[in-house]
Amino acid sequence: MKGVLRWTDGWAVGLVAASPRALQAPYLLMLASLVALFAAVGYGVTGSIWGIVVNQNHRLSLSQTQAVLWSTIIISGYAVMALFNVGAMAWSTAALDTGNEIFPDIDWTIFALMGLAAAVPMTTTMISDARPLDAAYSAKGMIGGAQIGLAASERNDTAQKASLFDLFLGEDIETKGRIDLTRVQNVLFSVLLLMAYSSALVSSFQLLGPSVLLDSASSGARIFEAMPSPGTNFLTLAGLANATYLIGKFTPGKPEPAQPAGAVGAAAADQNIGAET
Repeated sequence: MKGVLRWTDGWAVGLVAASPRALQAPYLLMLASLVALFAAVGYGVTGSIWGIVVNQNHRLSLSQTQAVLWSTIIISGYAVMALFNVGAMAWSTAALDTGNEIFPDIDWTIFALMGLAAAVPMTTTMISDARPLDAAYSAKGMIGGAQIGLAASERNDTAQKASLFDLFLGEDIETKGRIDLTRVQNVLFSVLLLMAYSSALVSSFQLLGPSVLLDSASSGARIFEAMPSPGTNFLTLAGLANATYLIGKFTPGKPEPAQPAGAVGAAAADQNIGAET
């Protein structure tokens, strides 16, 4: 009998110690499943595992990559929280009697972050469509007295030639093969923000424990009330990084080469002669 009690006590202690980490494995499994799904879809359509983030120029799109990564992290975290709430509250008579909300709340900053992740690829597509096709450079306007415009796009022959280096290198013929600092900055900030929010999700999973489960069973309240809010500073930093990236797609205009005075006079004389004849 003492052996059974000792085994039961050890099992209970192990449950208490393991419960804060109980949802980390499902979260990582959900992440891996979505990544595998996106890779399979990309390979099936384009023949490359990066196909879902390859743009019309057969290059890895930085904005599309960000959109996919943010979608993967947020969907995985929300799915794990929501499914755990459903499973935990299904056997709670208090939850069934009170009719409490089951799914976690989503802060407006998360919606704004997802909207930003969707808007940037659409903007980059519009900019790419505005690039010249039959010329090396096309002027688009003036800023502060300086001409700006868009250079023709750099293009790979096939989607299979897309690589991770595309995230760091220039995407037009003017910056071909050169590291683009605006893209490097965007990559670094994106990695930082993605890791920070993913860590916040994992930390929220660690709040789970026996006392939380018992309180939920007795009161009928949700275990996970809401997803972690990234906050306005987080959102501002993401917006500034993407704004810099979009502005970097425009390049300064090329001034017309100055002609010698004699050449200008000869050209004017030729025009006069042509007019007289």
